[in-house]
Amino acid sequence: MSRKKGNKEEQQPQDTNLVVTAQGIQEIQQVPEAQDLDLDTLTNIYRRGSFEVIQALFSQASLEAERLESIRKNLKRVEEKLFDPLNIETMSNDELIRIADLGQKAVGGSTNHLFKLQNGMTTCLEVIGTLQKSQQSSTNAKIDNPDLDLVKRELGDILLQKIKEKAAE
Repeated sequence: MSRKKGNKEEQQPQDTNLVVTAQGIQEIQQVPEAQDLDLDTLTNIYRRGSFEVIQALFSQASLEAERLESIRKNLKRVEEKLFDPLNIETMSNDELIRIADLGQKAVGGSTNHLFKLQNGMTTCLEVIGTLQKSQQSSTNAKIDNPDLDLVKRELGDILLQKIKEKAAE
């Protein structure tokens, strides 16, 4: 900011995030302080994100199904006209081969798309199942775990041994 004082301008310091670099003066963004996230918060964020992705995939699947239905209706009309026996009789062998090749590619593309869509839906269902199992296991988690207790004791023994060795030096 500048204020006029008589005929002279007086510069007042401003709080800016300007840095002088080889490319010139650039403004840098202040990054807000990172918040501590605990495992429960991260798990909840992950679950929410997973469900939103699943919802988006199912929504997209619905749109793709409608799109395919529209394409199928139009292709059926084109195919009926193309494969009309009177029309086929007038086609050359090259035209018939080309149409047969295009038809095979169309069938392969549609089948491939449906296969990928089914795999995606199966994956979504697996994610839902995994999330449900994780939610159930987190509520049924055992606090007393004998294996964990054994490991803790062994680690404690090792630490005591190391402390004794250091003290003896």
